[in-house]
Amino acid sequence: MKNLFKRKRSFHPYEDMSDGEIFCEIEELSEIWNIFYKKVLAPKGVDVNEIKFCRKSIIKAIIQVDMTKYQYKQFHNQIRLSPLKKIALYGYWILKLKPFFVDNKEFTEKINLEFAVFLFVSGLSNHIARRVGEDKLSEIQLDFEGKYFDLLFFVLQYNEVSFEAMMLAYETLGIVKFNEIGEIHE
Repeated sequence: MKNLFKRKRSFHPYEDMSDGEIFCEIEELSEIWNIFYKKVLAPKGVDVNEIKFCRKSIIKAIIQVDMTKYQYKQFHNQIRLSPLKKIALYGYWILKLKPFFVDNKEFTEKINLEFAVFLFVSGLSNHIARRVGEDKLSEIQLDFEGKYFDLLFFVLQYNEVSFEAMMLAYETLGIVKFNEIGEIHE
């Protein structure tokens, strides 16, 4: 009888991201940040010049997400993370590292929290649009309103949540939204 616990696996060492790969991720996050500012912060009267960011924290978040993708590939036999899991990882690291800040500490917490949830909402919108088409996307209410997002805000604001829990929550909310439009989520 074979011993199943002595199965040989081939592990490949983690390779650091290139500067180009990091730059592409920064560009993508910057685009989302600009939309977030226009849709969420500007209407609240927040001056763009009041908000600062820590480039090192953003780069650290990008590297942590990449390392987690590597770990999932090596240890969980997943070729890639789903888009919602990747977004959850970014949300987790944004909440943990708080790369965006203003002079008011309470507002700093809120900006990072709102951006983490905005990342999810915009990522879920894009994911749904790819799966069901732009025409059905308009039927779904994807914004900061609703009981699911209120609960998500509450949990992320007042509880310490692991990135695994965030990935599960984000994928669950994705399934809920797919079910609302009658589509089955893989």
